[in-house]
Amino acid sequence: MEAWEAKLAVYGTEYMSLGAADIQRRVSAELVTAQQQLDDPRLWSVAARLMTLYAKTFPGSDRAKAVHW
Repeated sequence: MEAWEAKLAVYGTEYMSLGAADIQRRVSAELVTAQQQLDDPRLWSVAARLMTLYAKTFPGSDRAKAVHW
């Protein structure tokens, strides 16, 4: 859990400086890994925050896609 929390903290700062395409690519890879570990309920919080971050990378004009996520 500590490693996942650390990754989330890094994404928090990188969100403000990296492009959306780079964040989307990296977060989608993280989500695949997290999905394989969801038998641990503590990871559900991490997965939810990763999915929220992924949704935030869609342009403001594409709100429907972000809401879908």
